[in-house]
Amino acid sequence: MLFMLKDRAFFDKVIAILADRLIYEPEVWQYAFYHKHNEQLMREYIDIAQPSKLFDKIGAEFKSNLVDVDSKDSGSTWFNEHLEYHPLINGRAHSVGNGKNILNATFRATYDKFLNTMVQKASLSNEEKLILVYYLQLQDRMHEAIDLFSKV
Repeated sequence: MLFMLKDRAFFDKVIAILADRLIYEPEVWQYAFYHKHNEQLMREYIDIAQPSKLFDKIGAEFKSNLVDVDSKDSGSTWFNEHLEYHPLINGRAHSVGNGKNILNATFRATYDKFLNTMVQKASLSNEEKLILVYYLQLQDRMHEAIDLFSKV
């Protein structure tokens, strides 16, 4: 039956029947992209048919007529797992790094995740800039942190 969905009139009838019965069939909804006529059906398909796979490929920030991904709303975890390292300034028992090589594996993973999310954004919020300042301070990159903080 799927090949018959290439006929738009037939597709519209099938969608109406399935929607009326509250039945969602991803293979049928995909044909909304084939016909390019109903953005609502396309959005429904994107929202229901494994959105996590799509969002993983799109990234943390993306806006279009069909998809609007925001890292704070999309379940991105970097924002929720802000880790604090003590003490903040020098004198640590375990070195975090020298500005180029981060020795603490947990911090390196957190910092990399943060940077990978931030590079996808058009601009950083003040909160994101402050997190970046904190991460730069942890790496003893105070001059860069001061330059960035002065722009907040």
